[in-house]
Amino acid sequence: DLERGLLVQLRQFLIELGVGFEPELTLEENIIYYGVLLGHAEALVRASVDEILQFAELAEVRDAPTKTLSSGMGARLGFAIATQWRPDILLLDEVLAVGDERFRRKCAARLERFWDAHSTIVLVSHDMNYILRTCERVVWIDHGAVHFDGPSAEGVERYLATIPSGAGFERGEQL
Repeated sequence: DLERGLLVQLRQFLIELGVGFEPELTLEENIIYYGVLLGHAEALVRASVDEILQFAELAEVRDAPTKTLSSGMGARLGFAIATQWRPDILLLDEVLAVGDERFRRKCAARLERFWDAHSTIVLVSHDMNYILRTCERVVWIDHGAVHFDGPSAEGVERYLATIPSGAGFERGEQL
């Protein structure tokens, strides 16, 4: 049913961005709230709270109001909730830019379980190496215009061809 599908997509979009975390609620309360909003049974979500907090590396502040989190911590929590269960559609906007290298690798490893025919992943990223390793298709959008839509290797190559050499930037000619 189209309406249910759009609602699932909207719910997934909201959790991905961490939009609407209730600032006065604790992390645990927000996890339950968003897990249920994503359509999961409350009992399942409650049973997953510890695992979500451990993944987000926020277990020690589980009872703190969400408003006390930094933006990076909020992004980690949103990512942990959104990837706890297999989504139909997963929207990721520079999610691997959050946190230190160890946490980025942990996120990439977690995403590996979704790179199959059962989930659609829309990844917004400037990490060309990650795009080449994980994506089959690239849509390059610049200032609202689609510049390329096709195989990842070709899209990355075309994008990189538009970047001036380092020497041009060093002289400030491209600024």
